[in-house]
Amino acid sequence: MKPRPAMCLHLIFDLDGTLVDSAPGILASLTHAFAATGLCPRLPLGTEVIGPPLRETIAHLSGSTDPATIAACVDHFKAHYDDTGVLATHPYAGIPEVLAQLAGSGTRLHVATNKRIGPTRKILSQLGWDTRFSSVYGIDTPPGFDAKARLLKALLEREGCAARHSLYIGDKRADYNAAAQHGLDFVGVRWGYASADELAGLPTVADAPALLAYVQRWQRRAGISPHSERNAPL
Repeated sequence: MKPRPAMCLHLIFDLDGTLVDSAPGILASLTHAFAATGLCPRLPLGTEVIGPPLRETIAHLSGSTDPATIAACVDHFKAHYDDTGVLATHPYAGIPEVLAQLAGSGTRLHVATNKRIGPTRKILSQLGWDTRFSSVYGIDTPPGFDAKARLLKALLEREGCAARHSLYIGDKRADYNAAAQHGLDFVGVRWGYASADELAGLPTVADAPALLAYVQRWQRRAGISPHSERNAPL
């Protein structure tokens, strides 16, 4: 195997609310799952519920502490989402162009998401992004993770990403918190599912062109040529 260069820049993307708008499919599948199990969600099923791992989301929304009830609701969600909901996913405006330009810059691109790896890869495939990313990590990537911070830790270690040369891009404060635990730089996107003031005090961008400009400035500040290595899967 060809050895990796000693230094390389890494861009790690959240998926839902960052690269793609998956809310229509997720919310439709949540509605189906609650109806199928006879549960009534305690909160309105809006975009603010999107982000945490599925089981955590359903437990919070249902208010149930019964593992069997939560598991049944999770199973109904998975069946509906994997068959139907996943298809109602679209990239945010300008994101395909941003990814195309960044993929040609030599910086390695990764995905780290609380979504399961199966539907994540299905979304990337249907958008034609199969080869855009050097690695893709979901919440159930073996051995499975219970928090975004642990998921990021595994990605950094397995893919040889130095934290000081890595930027995490997400739409929620929880994404920032996970990145901060490992010393990663972070930028938030304001088109996602965060509440109005959730990203207050953090570096943010308002649209895809602004994201590209931010990343290019970050590349220069990192002090490493982003052309040191092509972005090819490991």
